[in-house]
Amino acid sequence: MLAALNATDTAVGTTDSAIRDPLLRYRRPGAKVSIEKILALQPDLVIAPTSYPAEELEAKLPHHIKVVRLDLWGVNRLFDEVEKLALLVNKTAEARSLIAKYRAVLEEINKAVTGAERSAVYYEWFSDYNTVGKLNEWHNAVEVAGGRNVFGDLEQYSVRANPEAVVARNPDVIIRREHARYFNPCLDNSTRRLEEVAKAIAERPGLAGVRAGYL
Repeated sequence: MLAALNATDTAVGTTDSAIRDPLLRYRRPGAKVSIEKILALQPDLVIAPTSYPAEELEAKLPHHIKVVRLDLWGVNRLFDEVEKLALLVNKTAEARSLIAKYRAVLEEINKAVTGAERSAVYYEWFSDYNTVGKLNEWHNAVEVAGGRNVFGDLEQYSVRANPEAVVARNPDVIIRREHARYFNPCLDNSTRRLEEVAKAIAERPGLAGVRAGYL
């Protein structure tokens, strides 16, 4: 998001998951935060996701290093969070432009899906049969895109499903999310690894009864 706001000059380091240019030139403390590496970078501010445990960050950092928690991936909160980030890096004009651009995109999506039949979507992330309930932002993303999360009736953030439950809910579409740290067809210039994942899902014996036409 710093790159989108043209604010990468404010960054001294990123996690390993921030793998796209221009952030590649910065030092990366790793996927699991290392307090020692953060201290070596001498930041004034650490921006962290809301989900990262406080006992692994705030509790271990000296008081002069401030920690700001932002949720920069949830559809319902994204614009508010971008505005907060922009204030921190003095990029409010860039934030307004970026938000206007993506509001227009969301409006076009809304027009396209309004009145259309919603496809039943099974959204699997990172590991087999780990899916999302109504409290997860990926549930909201599926709904905004015109789908219907087949586990959206569950008031949970994460749902541990099983083959029988997926078959019973009979999705039209199966979406599998992989981490960009390990799967990046843009940088690899190849979709081979993603194709292997899709093939493995399609060949799961437990999903033989699912009607999904898209994977």
